Amino acid sequence: MSEYLRWNPGITLGIDEIDLEHQTFVVMVNQLEDYQHDPDMATLILRALIKYAAFHFQSEENVMYAAGYPDLNRHRTLHLDLMDHLNIVMMEAFKQIPDFASILDFFKGWYINHTTKADQSFAEFLRQQPPHQRKSLAHPELLRAFRPTSTVCAADLSELPPALLEGFDRAFGAHRIAMATLMTELRQRDPALAERLWQIADTLECTALAALVRAALQRRPSDRHDLQARDE
Repeated sequence: MSEYLRWNPGITLGIDEIDLEHQTFVVMVNQLEDYQHDPDMATLILRALIKYAAFHFQSEENVMYAAGYPDLNRHRTLHLDLMDHLNIVMMEAFKQIPDFASILDFFKGWYINHTTKADQSFAEFLRQQPPHQRKSLAHPELLRAFRPTSTVCAADLSELPPALLEGFDRAFGAHRIAMATLMTELRQRDPALAERLWQIADTLECTALAALVRAALQRRPSDRHDLQARDE
């Protein structure tokens, strides 16, 4: 997989769920870089990225609210501004093939700026809180109470046997390739029907799930080499 965007352990917030969501975002951006010259697949990954960004922002804001973070409203405004921009990008993608190189540059710049500045302000606030409060925020049950039951994060998968995760990874890879091939053929015959079908297929969020599986695998140092070797 591409290393266009790299995870920097130095920007961790100290809350496992949020840090893993940041790592998953990195994985998905790198997937977009891998497929940027395949418009059908890249568009699907872009959609998944936008959906995942919306989920992550809500997850992060919930933690900020639970912590009593005084700059929550300002931080939420930054999230909303990004979602407004991404929604425009997605609307343009319906009209013409996007400039994925520019989109990647935007994602990379925004991610680095946001995680090293705005998110670090929250991290500093957390470091000033009593240790027992920081621990309660990191507890999985608290965070799960704030997020939809239909969502899954990398932490939920990371304890699964590596062989099972790798099986899911292969299955999702085969699914993506098969769907992209079929949709390319369908678009040549009936573009309108192809778009309607994408809307249905995209609700399965297989690309987002695939990224979560990859993120869970990459948490295991002993498995990462095998995963990268298979990609090569």
